[in-house]
Parts: sequence; C-alpha cells; structure tokens
Amino acid sequence: MNALTIKFNSMEDIIDFQMITDMQHFDLDPQKFTLYSLFTDAELELARNGYGAKPYEHFVEE
Repeated sequence: MNALTIKFNSMEDIIDFQMITDMQHFDLDPQKFTLYSLFTDAELELARNGYGAKPYEHFVEE
C-alpha cells in the first residue's frame, strides 16, 4: 500500500475510479480534483494508465 495524493483531470474521473475500485476510505478535495488514500499497486496503475492521473507520494512514519 502506498500513501498518495492522486490528481485527476475531473470529478467525473474520480467518481468513476472510486466506483471501479470500491474505495471507501479516502480524503477528497473536489476543487483540486485530488484524492488522498492508501492505494494498492493495481489502483495506482489504473489511475495512471486509465485516467492519466498524477500521483504524489507521502512519507508515512510508523
């Protein structure tokens, strides 16, 4: 799992992505089209390749 903020191109892309991945725990900024959550490698690949989204990594201290 990767803690990331992913910037999408539109709210429609975010909604579609959430429905496909069945995401239930996330932070959303609808004005910036960003979604923050823990993403699997498969979800990250879908966001990049399927929606042209740009991920930004965050460092999580354990």
